Amino acid sequence: MLSCDILTEFRGRSDEIRVLPLSFAKYYFAVGGDKNEAFDEYAFYGGMPLILSRSNDTAKTDYLKSLFQKCILKILLNVRELIV
Repeated sequence: MLSCDILTEFRGRSDEIRVLPLSFAKYYFAVGGDKNEAFDEYAFYGGMPLILSRSNDTAKTDYLKSLFQKCILKILLNVRELIV
């Protein structure tokens, strides 16, 4: 469900929590190490907070794919239904 669907479905019984990507400064504070390597990883994977909990490249890629499928594709399908 999209956040707007949840708020409609559970009127008065839910709170909306927005999760924004981390800035590079916050990302680097969490990972530490070489700044150039940290920036390369940040630029490649983005700053979604759960990326920090993934241990390897495959897990990070799988997480981003699932995030894309859950959010972006669902939004596009909803827009398509509105147009048709």
